[in-house]
Amino acid sequence: MNRVIIDGRQTFFIPKWVFYRIVNGYTYIKNCKNYKDILLMEMETSIWGNIVKGLCFSECLNDLERRFRQVPCNVLSGDLDRFISQLILDKMICLNPSSIHSRLSESDHETQTVDRPLNISPIPNDDELLLYSDEETIISDNGKYWLRNALLELTYDCTLQCKHCYAISNDSFDDRKELTTSDWIDVLNQLYLMNVQNLTFTGGDVFLREDFWRLYDYAIEKKFVVTIFTNGQLLTESEIVHLAQTYPESIQLTLFSSNPEIHDSITNVRGSFFKTLSTINRLKAKGITCVIKSQITSLNQDSLEGLLDLCRDLNVNPQISYSVLPKWNSKLSSTDYNIYNEELLRSLLAQDEDYFYKGDNKYPEGNKELNSEDGLCGAGINSLTIGPMGEYKACISIDKEIGKYPEPISMIWDNNPFLKKLRSLRLKDLAECCSCKYISYCNHCIGDSWIEHHDLVHKVFRNCQIAKIEFELSQRQYH
Repeated sequence: MNRVIIDGRQTFFIPKWVFYRIVNGYTYIKNCKNYKDILLMEMETSIWGNIVKGLCFSECLNDLERRFRQVPCNVLSGDLDRFISQLILDKMICLNPSSIHSRLSESDHETQTVDRPLNISPIPNDDELLLYSDEETIISDNGKYWLRNALLELTYDCTLQCKHCYAISNDSFDDRKELTTSDWIDVLNQLYLMNVQNLTFTGGDVFLREDFWRLYDYAIEKKFVVTIFTNGQLLTESEIVHLAQTYPESIQLTLFSSNPEIHDSITNVRGSFFKTLSTINRLKAKGITCVIKSQITSLNQDSLEGLLDLCRDLNVNPQISYSVLPKWNSKLSSTDYNIYNEELLRSLLAQDEDYFYKGDNKYPEGNKELNSEDGLCGAGINSLTIGPMGEYKACISIDKEIGKYPEPISMIWDNNPFLKKLRSLRLKDLAECCSCKYISYCNHCIGDSWIEHHDLVHKVFRNCQIAKIEFELSQRQYH
């Protein structure tokens, strides 16, 4: 195993591309430079805490020796050496140049590794240190769920006027006012104290807010993992440079077609295609991860193949949706743009699957094992949405206000009856769906159920359609 040569007096620092949260004794770390995620268990978390405090290797080892007096020192030293070496090699931490031993220069220490076997006796199971786990978990402590993800809709204002968009310009809200800069700073502080890790800024277009960069920089300072949804019309070169220096997880941009005329006809803004495409190229030139988001509707139903080809040419991951949310003004309808023709849906989903799975089956076993006690989704369990006027919602798809700023977010998160209802839902509660042969292929969205039936567990015809097609596609290699 490649190892970094570590001197006992060396200290370490957390680089600016690493973001972490410590929750209930576990540490969740994301590296937004190489996109590695790790989960540290309790003992690893104590080591990480010492690294954050600026303790050197020897001091970290002394702390372990106090905690594990029954474990031989050479075992603890070897485990600690292996753990810290792996963190350095994965660029989760860096050696502090001021503490590097004189026998190695800073540049040497960035690159020099050595193959040397560990001369460590096995640790008994009872004393085993759980090092470098990649296990994912949802933490619940006495019924209190970890709010890990927050989606912040900063504004409904937008530079585009997409025909099917659910959001409406703020002009439609009369005297309802967006949260101020100080309001959003307070929201970020509350989310930070709740150990929220992943933050998404969306709109409208967030770059229309004059205070966006202040909010973004504050979020980065607080070590949130930040994703931005945008149409890419307004980003300047200097702003792109700033993004490259601050390591957002990704910038997700909307394109509806590789054909400029089709895209612009949907956005109702001539030239919007080329502006977005230019922004994608400029972001990628600075090493910023981009995602192309698109909805396939009756407006662009022939565009999927070209769009996927464009993503391949740009080396950008696509995120494709086949559903449209209804407009929040009940007088306007956008769901009419959904595609309901089964043969057309089958063709689109087959193209989608071939692109993402390159001919392999999406479900390698031909089926998926489900547990009737499984939850339905993360809405209200690990995620929350906050709207431009400060309205709290379990999900962007569930237009039910469960609270409103300045009510304390933690109070709503811990005590709201609607959220408690969401957390209690299990797969077995889908009474209409439990006996369906396609249930293991169904993406039962409680948001879709709420939109169509004002009910969280009612079956949704469109999801039934897609589940049936997904099942049939999954059987292709078995027949």
